[in-house]
Amino acid sequence: MSNDNADTLNIRFSNVLKALKNKGVSQRKIMDELELSFITDETYFSSIKSGKRKNIPDELITALHHKYNVNLAYLKMESDCIFDTYEAKIESFINIIDDWNVLKSDSNEYLHLTIDKNIVDLLIELYKVKKLTNEGISSFEN
Repeated sequence: MSNDNADTLNIRFSNVLKALKNKGVSQRKIMDELELSFITDETYFSSIKSGKRKNIPDELITALHHKYNVNLAYLKMESDCIFDTYEAKIESFINIIDDWNVLKSDSNEYLHLTIDKNIVDLLIELYKVKKLTNEGISSFEN
């Protein structure tokens, strides 16, 4: 790995730690929850962020992925998305949907969602805006 890649990897690792901190997950909590034997204290993370360590062990990348949905490809320099989009979408779905179940008929299955009325009203308004925009009207007021 060239120095440029190592620097970018260190920056990316720092970005992951900052993003997790913004979600309320401290470096100490990461260390405690991952329980990786080679991480004995928080200086391990500091040495990656500073560039003293030039690589991130696959075991750490995999653990971050499993515990916090960190995108494996982001830390392998193959993506610009810090978190897995699939897991983020599921998390968003769970936060918006109050309840769901599957209804079955003789030949089909239907997903039945229970959503707060305010969210439904907002989605209907957004649909109207999208429809008007597609028809060439460029603003919600119009």
